[in-house]
Amino acid sequence: MQNQQIEMELITDDVLVGFRLQRFELLNWGTFDKHIWKIMPDGENSLLTGDIGSGKSTVVDALTTLLVPSQKITYNKAAGAEGKERNLNSYVRGHYKSEKDAENLSAKQVALRDTNNYSVLLGHFYNAGYDSHVTIAQVFWCKEDQNQPARFYCLSTEPLTIAEHFSQFGSDILDLKKRLKRRTHLQIFDSFKDYSAEFRRRLGIQSEQALELLYQTVSMKAVGNLTEFVRTHMLEAPPVQERISSICREFDNLNRAHEAVLKAKDQLALLKPMLLDYASYQQNEQQFNDKTRCREALDAFFAQHKTELLTKRINKREIELEKQQTRLQRQNKELNESRVAQHHLKQSIEDNGGRRLDEISLEVSRLESSQQSKKQQSARYQGFCEQLDLSLAHDSDSFHDNRLQAEHRQQLIETKQTDVDKQKIDITIEVNEHKKQQQQLQEEINSLKKRQSNIPLNNLRIRQQMAETIGVDEQELPFIGELLKVDEKEQAWEGAIERVMHNFGLSLLVSEQHYQKVAHYVERTHLKGRLVYFRVKAQQTEYFETPAAHSLFHKVRIKNDSEFYDWLVKEIAKRFDYYCAQSLEDFRRQAKAITQQGQVKSGASRHEKDDRHAINDRSRFILGWDNKAKIAALQQTLEAVQRDGVACLMRLSKLDKQFKLLTLQRDKARDLLNIEQFEEIDWKTISLAIDQLLDEKKQIEQQSDILKHLQKQLEESLAQLLVLEEKIRVLTKEGGKLEAQIDEDKHQLQVSELIVNHLDVKERDFSFPKLTQMQSKALAEVTLSIANVSDQCSVMRKWIQNQLNAESQKIQRLNDKVLAQMLAYKSKYTLESRDLDVSLQSAFEFGEMLDKLEQEDLPRHEKRFHQMLKEGTIQKIAMFQANLDKERQEIEEKLEKINLSLNAIDYNSGTYITLVSERSKDSDIRAFQQDLRACLSDTLGGDDDLYDESKFHQVKKLIDRFSGREGLTEADKKWTRKVTDVRNWFLFSASERWREDDQEKEYYSDSAGKSGGQKEKLAYTILASALAYQFGLEWGETQSKSFRFVMIDEAFGRGSDDSARYGLELFSKLNLQLLIVTPLQKIHVIENYVKSVNLVHNEGGKNSMLRNLTIEEYHKEKLANVI
Repeated sequence: MQNQQIEMELITDDVLVGFRLQRFELLNWGTFDKHIWKIMPDGENSLLTGDIGSGKSTVVDALTTLLVPSQKITYNKAAGAEGKERNLNSYVRGHYKSEKDAENLSAKQVALRDTNNYSVLLGHFYNAGYDSHVTIAQVFWCKEDQNQPARFYCLSTEPLTIAEHFSQFGSDILDLKKRLKRRTHLQIFDSFKDYSAEFRRRLGIQSEQALELLYQTVSMKAVGNLTEFVRTHMLEAPPVQERISSICREFDNLNRAHEAVLKAKDQLALLKPMLLDYASYQQNEQQFNDKTRCREALDAFFAQHKTELLTKRINKREIELEKQQTRLQRQNKELNESRVAQHHLKQSIEDNGGRRLDEISLEVSRLESSQQSKKQQSARYQGFCEQLDLSLAHDSDSFHDNRLQAEHRQQLIETKQTDVDKQKIDITIEVNEHKKQQQQLQEEINSLKKRQSNIPLNNLRIRQQMAETIGVDEQELPFIGELLKVDEKEQAWEGAIERVMHNFGLSLLVSEQHYQKVAHYVERTHLKGRLVYFRVKAQQTEYFETPAAHSLFHKVRIKNDSEFYDWLVKEIAKRFDYYCAQSLEDFRRQAKAITQQGQVKSGASRHEKDDRHAINDRSRFILGWDNKAKIAALQQTLEAVQRDGVACLMRLSKLDKQFKLLTLQRDKARDLLNIEQFEEIDWKTISLAIDQLLDEKKQIEQQSDILKHLQKQLEESLAQLLVLEEKIRVLTKEGGKLEAQIDEDKHQLQVSELIVNHLDVKERDFSFPKLTQMQSKALAEVTLSIANVSDQCSVMRKWIQNQLNAESQKIQRLNDKVLAQMLAYKSKYTLESRDLDVSLQSAFEFGEMLDKLEQEDLPRHEKRFHQMLKEGTIQKIAMFQANLDKERQEIEEKLEKINLSLNAIDYNSGTYITLVSERSKDSDIRAFQQDLRACLSDTLGGDDDLYDESKFHQVKKLIDRFSGREGLTEADKKWTRKVTDVRNWFLFSASERWREDDQEKEYYSDSAGKSGGQKEKLAYTILASALAYQFGLEWGETQSKSFRFVMIDEAFGRGSDDSARYGLELFSKLNLQLLIVTPLQKIHVIENYVKSVNLVHNEGGKNSMLRNLTIEEYHKEKLANVI
């Protein structure tokens, strides 16, 4: 510290560090009229003095206007002016007194200048260490019907003067502006903001607060409350309001999202029980209707049962009858054979037996031949049985059973063959269709690979033939789709745009020069397809209104080099000005709109959505001049078609094999059925007859008494004949009885079938399965028979009616309940349900509303709410707190830097001043800090469950105060300003400490209770440290880019001589250039610290003048009593 003090003492007044005021000029400002008046401090301290009312404050206000926005300036502030005594207009016009207005008897201002004059303020600053010049200037003039003067701003890196650069330009101020613009190294600004930013950058002024502090020093008084001084003059006001507004805006969106969640949940709470009850109503009503239909089908149902029972009994009896008839035929045959044998025996007896042996031999030969034939047929027959999985036939009954099974098997096989044949035909057609589709796709792909267009091949062929015929290049007849494409940034809308512009894109554009030929060709030619073309006349571009930002118009790009560009722009704007709706709410509001899913609204009533093809099917896209995506899509489609074709061929091959197997089985069944009688394979009976004849022959040969033997045979034959005749009689009687029973069963079957067929087939298919289920409950212990069918039908009818009565009452209760729920919903959500009626017919629409809420709205609202809470509001609050913490740290760091400046200043002998900060104990601020921390507690883990209702309401409590609660808006605004301005989190005081041991000598919380000199001294000390901090001054600098000019108006004139000297010494040590404004009577203290004196004089109250004297010239004139 001692070394630093030594360096300060070595700095002489001749070291002019930083940017200093070299010259200040003003023209037509206040009572400084017509002439160019100057102050020439040349970078040194200067005194501005004169009598009261001479115009000192006018000069100060002029300098202030150069550096500070006029809306922040209280003109004549140092002289104690109140508010609006002076303003920019009064200075430019030169108001100098008021006089009575004869017309309205009120006071009016009298001006030195009319509206044809102009005013100029100019300041030239120079940095000797870097040989750098900066001139800033402002030009004012009056416009008609405007209360405030117009002005522009200038900045140059060269020295400028009013006389040379801002004069002799004529009568139009804009000519001056144009002339200045032509100068190099000079910038013109139309706003103070841009002008201020540039001159601050050039002059090394680090912040706007530095300029505000500069303005405050003009009328510097004693430091009152030290905390307020530090907050106001030494710390920058944080840009907190914009952050709060951002949080509030974010929360407004969150609050709307939260309300949407609550609303959706409430709607679900009303709709779910309603639709559950309606589902129960539908279920019960359906059950009621089903049972009613079943009740009406009862007669047919039980008639069907009876039909099945009768059919089984008839089949059984017919089989038995057939077996009896077969037995009867055999008995009759045996009877006839027995009679023939009896006749032969009688003849043999008559012929004496010799002839019998010959007959036996012949008969055996005949029988053996028949036996061999039947053995072969039997072998074939048994082979057929084995192949058809039938049992072997040993008698006529088993033979007959096999025939019935073979006939049934043949019918099943033929039915299957018919089905397989139909499938083969269908698949063959499908295979051919796949081949055709593959050929078309391959042709389309090959065509696309040879061009850039997405237009289908058939359309291109129509154009090609036309172009060749009329002798025109195809490029001169473009399809619209070849000139348009969807913007790459709008790919989400590509499918919908392709769909709505499909037909338009397939249209040809025909210029006027080709129109006659095209029209003639189209008229005379069968195009083998559809063609739309537009005649485009050569004309000037017509004005049309550009569609709004959300229009489809802005998502389509037109080929720039097309001759039809202007026509397409106008047509697309006219035809396709569809609002691209991101939500159904937007879609419903717009007269013409389209959604990304392809729903199109063409007016107040017409809506269309064509889903015959997928909206993202790129194989159907026709817009654009790059077809790689379409080729890829068609290639995928071709591969899929090829795979399907191979699958069809495999299925066809499988069916061929199946058909061949069925044909083989059918042929075996036919071969078996060709053997119609059991006798055709009954070789065993012949074997018995042969054995009998051989035995007979043997006996005849062995016995001598032939006649005796023949007689015995005849007797046996007669006995056998009687037995056979009895058997035939019994079989005939039983057969007659069976036939009568079968006839009666068939009659009953016919009646039952009539009852069944009287009921429609669809009703039978619907009711019979349900009645079968009911039968197991209503007739659980009953086995149906032909005898009890009618009685059980009555029992079941009564059971069903009891069920219907109970369900009817339940349906009515549910009907009343659902209607009441619908009415309650409509009363609460009138707008959402305005198109719905309170009727059960509207339940479907209520259900759609529920599905949309559950599947889309509520999940979307909840996701949006959690996302906005976590990623929006909570993040904003976290950033807000981080900014507050950052500002708090910056204040602490700034305080350390300010204390470094204060440490370099000897306040009293052996002491220095240091600023002390402590946290504010204000209850509002502490509560706010706690609430802010609470909002961010448990929010770092990323678990959505933590962002629940309680967290939302915790945040809402804080945001409500930011926004202003109803009835407490002003109080909440005041609270917000207090708790969010981090400067208010600190209390500041000053401690005077001994350098020797750093012990505190005296403590200052403000300057109350101090003497006048102490107050001024403390004020100068704090002000000097504030200036050093804000302007970035370093002790002992010999070269700097910082701003060093300060104006102090009458401050040194009000205090004691000692305090004034302390302040002047202090500013000198900081190497600041001072413009000291004070009356003549206080010059004796100040004159030792300035190099020039600027005397202001006013003659007659309306003509101020300036004289510039060096301090030496001033002393000479003072001694000569000139001053």
